[in-house]
Amino acid sequence: MNGARPRAARRATAHPLVPAGLAALALTLGCGGGASEKPATCEEAAQHLAQLEGHGGERFASRRVDHAHTCQEARWSDATRTCVARAADLEAATACHRPRPGGGGGGGGARDYADRSKESQATLQLRRLEKTAHTAFLIDGKYPAGTAPLTPTTPCCEGPGGKCPATATDWEHPVWRALEFSVDEPSYYRFTYASEDGREAMMTAVGDLDCDGEVATYKIVCAIIDAQPSCLTESPPRPD
Repeated sequence: MNGARPRAARRATAHPLVPAGLAALALTLGCGGGASEKPATCEEAAQHLAQLEGHGGERFASRRVDHAHTCQEARWSDATRTCVARAADLEAATACHRPRPGGGGGGGGARDYADRSKESQATLQLRRLEKTAHTAFLIDGKYPAGTAPLTPTTPCCEGPGGKCPATATDWEHPVWRALEFSVDEPSYYRFTYASEDGREAMMTAVGDLDCDGEVATYKIVCAIIDAQPSCLTESPPRPD
């Protein structure tokens, strides 16, 4: 009996460890972490994603903020945030957001991370434009008056990869210069600004993400009320 019990014990403990070990290994390979570890935050996922993109300096800080905003706005799940934060490379991080067969995606919606990133680019750049207009108001007591036409002038779908190239000369219009605004990376959107008297201003981002001829327009409309600026954001009924 003394000899049989150790063998029984070995049989009872050896086999259950095999699937558990394989499951842990699969999780580690896919998302870089164990099932019991604390989920990553949006800030942790955003920082790692910016590092994987290979940016440095101010560009790294900007992309980290962009990714954190996307994470919060898209409401990434615990699993998605952790998967991104533990990803071994950019391809693995992008895969964390792809819809799974037969159901929803890792980010909690039907669209993948690339689509959400494209959409967030419009709101992020518009908010940056809003900030520059607000700075001008603080200095001059009004918004810069004038109209900056759709910039760049060429539709983004005609550019490489369906993006508008980053060209410094596109932003030499006096209004853009007064706002100190430009887009210094390839973009899926073109932008406008208009203010007749400096008391009201409208900023737009216009894009056609799938290049099917149907554009989506994001707007920020600002007005000076009781000597203070007040802005409203309008998003399209459907992104594109």
